[in-house]
Amino acid sequence: MKNILPVVFCYSLLILGAGHSAQAEKIRSEISTGLDLKYVDNVISIIDSNGNSLEREPDFIYEPYLVFRLKIKDPVYSQKVAVTFSYDGYIDHSVLDYPSYALLFEQGMGENTFLTLKYSLIPYLIVGDEDPTNANTSNPIDSGLNYRLQNFTVSIDRDLNRQLNVYLYGREMLKDYNIPLAYRTAIANKFGGDVTYYVSRQTLLLLGISYEINESQKGTPVGSAIPYLDDTDYTSPGFSILGLRHLNSKNIFRLKYLFKLRNYATSDPSELLHFARNDRIHDILISNTFKFNSQWSWKSSYEHFRRDSDHSYADYTENSLTIGIDYLF
Repeated sequence: MKNILPVVFCYSLLILGAGHSAQAEKIRSEISTGLDLKYVDNVISIIDSNGNSLEREPDFIYEPYLVFRLKIKDPVYSQKVAVTFSYDGYIDHSVLDYPSYALLFEQGMGENTFLTLKYSLIPYLIVGDEDPTNANTSNPIDSGLNYRLQNFTVSIDRDLNRQLNVYLYGREMLKDYNIPLAYRTAIANKFGGDVTYYVSRQTLLLLGISYEINESQKGTPVGSAIPYLDDTDYTSPGFSILGLRHLNSKNIFRLKYLFKLRNYATSDPSELLHFARNDRIHDILISNTFKFNSQWSWKSSYEHFRRDSDHSYADYTENSLTIGIDYLF
């Protein structure tokens, strides 16, 4: 994929540039780069053989990124291509490091209407809990247990008038575990929409709803003759609320709250991990962006994630603090 994305990007540039050579002034390219520094208080959960959490380990994460954009201005049929490369690096748990890539194409569909296609890829994410019954307890489990995460999103965005915007999307998420956890491989389909109301030029409010259906492969682990009871099928309705305020011409404040129910579908009482299990997920994000000038901007945020479950072993909380800087060439 590292070799495919640049080819796709260059091919997209050729498509977008075709027929526009006489109107080169309408074509604009941008490159932006930045670095986020994040502190997370629960990167690794240390668990016992019964799945009970004993303690959690924090870490600092550095996240450099690079974004290429190409835009063709047109009052009705504008176009945009964006390619993003990023990397998450862990200071104390470097085995968890991973790159990610994203490709976006946006097409104007008339006045105030846009169709967007987006693909994102994380080639591998490590399954990283610690078990003190293992001989080596100083590092996360890393026996090649990882998965690939892909997202395909189609969305349409329309301004109904100067104060009201509607955004609708469909997304397919593919979670591919490698051997021996291939039975956990899953496909999730998510559908949702947002309605944004512009209270004034400085303030907007957003209300979003979503519904997700996850279906896992299930089956028998490689090297075992006994099926492992791990049915991760679920349905998940949710909603979100966002408030954004321009404090002044350079300073933007955001407050977002997301809530989701996750209802596991298994009807087998022998499946102890998910039978009769329902999770309630809360995510609160507070962020601030400050633009020093047309090129430099600064951002900071605090996020609180909490999962409350009918099964206490699945309860989970995570707090993170992020600061970052972005530069537009």
